[in-house]
Amino acid sequence: MITLREVVYRYPNGSLGLNGVSLKIEDDTFISGPTGGGKSTLLKVMAGIIPELYGGEFRGRVEVRGKAGYVGQNQDEYVIGTRVYDDIAITLLHNGLSPEEVDEKVRKIAELVGLSEVLFKPTDRLSDGQKKLVSIASIMATGCDVILLDEPFMNLHPKAAEGVLRALRRLDGIKVVAEHRIEFSNHFKEFVWIENGRVGEPKLGGLEKVGGDGGEVLLRVESLCYGYGEPLVRDLSFEVRRGEVVAVVGPNGCGKT
Repeated sequence: MITLREVVYRYPNGSLGLNGVSLKIEDDTFISGPTGGGKSTLLKVMAGIIPELYGGEFRGRVEVRGKAGYVGQNQDEYVIGTRVYDDIAITLLHNGLSPEEVDEKVRKIAELVGLSEVLFKPTDRLSDGQKKLVSIASIMATGCDVILLDEPFMNLHPKAAEGVLRALRRLDGIKVVAEHRIEFSNHFKEFVWIENGRVGEPKLGGLEKVGGDGGEVLLRVESLCYGYGEPLVRDLSFEVRRGEVVAVVGPNGCGKT
């Protein structure tokens, strides 16, 4: 369980991060709100990163029962091993486990989060979704009771995001996610909206449809083929006209970038 009582935090540059937040978290929780509203700050306070590593002015009280682990937005910052196996094993080795115990735990964690098939794959060849799973697996290896994840579904195709969700559902303890993609909130028991550093009521507006004006073609692609050693894009053709907003959608590793 996590309890915050009248938490106020101001960054060293003077900007106000949290403004009197009182909150009790007892189950898996989805935290959302506008950019700059305080989501990431709230997670870092729960993890103990703020104020210890950031400095600034802090008031109030935070209680976390058990050990908390934090995974930030950029998964590349949390993947340090050359192979998936190494990335999960390093924490276990530092805890003094024997090689046999490490191997058993690594394989168990990899199976839980869906990494068994890529366990010995180089980490620089993983998709973003797979890197997210590696960062979650590495936190699991620390034996955390609370896992705090900042935008774990950012830039992920829905299928890859579903893989992360499946991994989270298999984990023991409390999972707290700060995320803009509100469509995933129904997978969590509790919902918290934070805006201007305060807990409040959600303000979810509609989306305005944006289309082209049927004008001139600004970009034309015809029969494009490309790959890195093996083909990724095959016979791709499309046009983009003035005023259009075009989304390129597909599974991780299919060739969008």
